[in-house]
Amino acid sequence: MKIIKRKLCIMVVSSLLSSSFISLNQDVVDASSIIYHDRSARDQRMKESQERQAAQRAQRKKIESQKAKNESVSNPQAERLDKAPQPIAAPAEEEKTPPPAKVETTPPPVKEETPHPSSIAAPVKEVKRTPQYNISSTDYNYRTPSPMSFQEAERYSKRFPKEITFHTSRIKDKFGNKNRDRIFDFINTKGLYHSGSTITGVGDTSAIRFSVDYGFENITSTPVASVGWLIGSTGNWGTFRPKYINFVFDEGDTVTIPIKKYNSDVQVNYGIFVNSFLTQFHGVVVLSPQYLYALSNHRQLQSAYISDGSGGLVHIFYSGDKDKQEKSDMMRGFYHACKMLDVNYETVANLTALQEKNEEAQRRSALIESVKEEIERDKVKEELLAEMNGK
Repeated sequence: MKIIKRKLCIMVVSSLLSSSFISLNQDVVDASSIIYHDRSARDQRMKESQERQAAQRAQRKKIESQKAKNESVSNPQAERLDKAPQPIAAPAEEEKTPPPAKVETTPPPVKEETPHPSSIAAPVKEVKRTPQYNISSTDYNYRTPSPMSFQEAERYSKRFPKEITFHTSRIKDKFGNKNRDRIFDFINTKGLYHSGSTITGVGDTSAIRFSVDYGFENITSTPVASVGWLIGSTGNWGTFRPKYINFVFDEGDTVTIPIKKYNSDVQVNYGIFVNSFLTQFHGVVVLSPQYLYALSNHRQLQSAYISDGSGGLVHIFYSGDKDKQEKSDMMRGFYHACKMLDVNYETVANLTALQEKNEEAQRRSALIESVKEEIERDKVKEELLAEMNGK
């Protein structure tokens, strides 16, 4: 009888464990299918983005080929100049980028909710004309960024009073007059500042600010987005010099932006027991539409730091929960700035293509002028030789 009871207990316990394992395994299956679905959606978006980019490149090549063909028909002299011997250009100095940081110069893959243009850079009807080397936006159907007017931006900011702060500052304009500079800020009122120790008089400082500046009140100018930064230390900086500002996102992506200019100064850091000297580097990085789009095309900012390109770095935002609210505010600021400045996949892709065409046109024009000068020098040389032989 005891044996029968023991067997019954074993059977009951086994059935309960089996049902729990089945439920647990089902949860695992459901979770894996969700992950697989997310990855499939991501892979599909990446595939669609790659296909769009390939189609756009093929379309641009077709346009350039047709335009070059028309130019050669309308001006055979230009074609002969193109075939002339070309001077070999010296290789440009390669800029070092710190691993794993990466400078993004082209728009990253588009989010699922972002509208995709069916085509870009659609050509207008070709007209035979003499070669023109200054390409304007009217030559093709490009839609480049068209920012909100100041009045529109002000109305937009009032819709998000907890996320956008508008204020003015009276400073001297380019004419030396006191004028009102109009600024929209997205992190607190004027950014976030971490001070060093006020007790010992030693310690590090850092600050960051993200703004959209609409310029002076009575002077027409194009609004720009910018990141202001500051790092300071009472220690010895050694050979460290700021070269890049880096933003790390939750996907592991890093957007690295070059720092072209910065200032440095020394201040007295007053403490209760001891004073020290605080050496600071600070500057403002103006964001191009391409960089602004790259920053906005992520979900969450994890950290930010200044680097010197040789392995040295100083954090402004640490990863983790510290400054979590300010990092979220900055991320929302990227989105708002894109709305205000009309920065999206279509306008950035078109602007990038237009800039590439202008650069190529300028290079081509400079090359033709160089060949012309070389031909003229050869002509003068032949005339001098003929004159010398005649004597």
